[in-house]
Amino acid sequence: MVKKTSNKDSFYKALGKYHVNPFIINVPKGSLRIVSRLSAKKLKVIDKNADVAREKILIFLNEFNRGHALFLADKLKFDSVDIRSKKISKIFSSKKYKAALELLYDNDILIRSTKNPYKVGDFPKAYKLANEMITKPFVKYTVLSDKLKKNLTTLYADQSRFINDNPIAKSAVDTSKNITLPTEEELIKHAKKLISIEWNNKGKKLAFKRNKTKNDKKIQELRKAGIAENELPKFYYIEDGIKLFKLYTDNGYMLPKIGNFKSGGRVTTSFTLMPKWIRICLKLNNKSIVGVDYSALHPNIASKLWGTGVYIDHQIIADFLDIPIHIAKLEHLKFFNTTKRGMKRLNVYKYYKENQPELLKNLEKTKSKTYKRTSALMFKAEVEIMSEVISRLEKKNLSNSIIYVYDEIMTNKKHAQTVKEVMEQVAIDLGYKLYAKIG
Repeated sequence: MVKKTSNKDSFYKALGKYHVNPFIINVPKGSLRIVSRLSAKKLKVIDKNADVAREKILIFLNEFNRGHALFLADKLKFDSVDIRSKKISKIFSSKKYKAALELLYDNDILIRSTKNPYKVGDFPKAYKLANEMITKPFVKYTVLSDKLKKNLTTLYADQSRFINDNPIAKSAVDTSKNITLPTEEELIKHAKKLISIEWNNKGKKLAFKRNKTKNDKKIQELRKAGIAENELPKFYYIEDGIKLFKLYTDNGYMLPKIGNFKSGGRVTTSFTLMPKWIRICLKLNNKSIVGVDYSALHPNIASKLWGTGVYIDHQIIADFLDIPIHIAKLEHLKFFNTTKRGMKRLNVYKYYKENQPELLKNLEKTKSKTYKRTSALMFKAEVEIMSEVISRLEKKNLSNSIIYVYDEIMTNKKHAQTVKEVMEQVAIDLGYKLYAKIG
């Protein structure tokens, strides 16, 4: 008699190299002591079994793990942390879910929101951990309740279906089987080479932690000398990058996470969260890789959504404002992700005021309720573009030979030109004036 394959077994098989034991969750270390001390009397509003009630709370707190990962990767400010209440309420039931939230508020695990109640057409309700738990260590916890194990298995099986229905997430899973990771020794050797050529990413130079005191002292001296904050040197420490790399790879890759409306459905993976200097060390099909990305993607998305559709380039703006191009790039990141008041403090505001007044007017209008809506709309457009790119690459049998990194596709050099051509054709077909570059 042939043994029937369980949902869990099928899930493991489908996701190959991913660490997907549904019973192992990651929770804020600071929450464990608080949850363990909650009285059985208080916990009865969640479940008559106090131990099961505690584990339900921990399963809820596991939802913040992605936010913690984004914090470690220095990307939390670009993505919001929401709890998908429908998913979690399957474990609590809607009535007990609300009771659990009150318990978390009253015991300083969550911060009670001071905003108005949810309104139709607004963002889903977001939750915030208290005591800066999101920035402190998360630890593994193994769920023991048989009842909750069944619930978690079902939820993970659902997640596998979401992944298979999403071209970006599915490609991340397919490609993972063909990726070779660098060793720690290789990373250190690579880092030394990058330091020797003064490589930097978004204005940050690589450095070893043994030089941190000296670097901090230099920054302080420059600050006292009156050097502007945006002109001070910035450093990314190699040891922090390697620690992050191990976190996302040592026990298998993290499952692709499909973001909510605030992130435009962006997909987060072990590879999107890796520092760039490490990511370029990956090998795909045992060969080195190169990146293909759109030049000035977000400014040109904004140009189509709110302006005249004219092409915008970082260099054009840098020349107009007489500022270094890396400053123009960094300001653009902030410009679309800040308040109306914050926009006016940036140099690039002057460019848009004089050259793109219609875009600026419409952009400010979208920020009338919340500036985060603007970011959400732009991320949504980015995801639509990249989803179409990956779908077309799948038709060329390349979906398992690419690494998605938000607005960039990394691939072997022999496929780079094909990827570039597909990216530019997708932009044309979707009505964007965008150009892709290799390397």
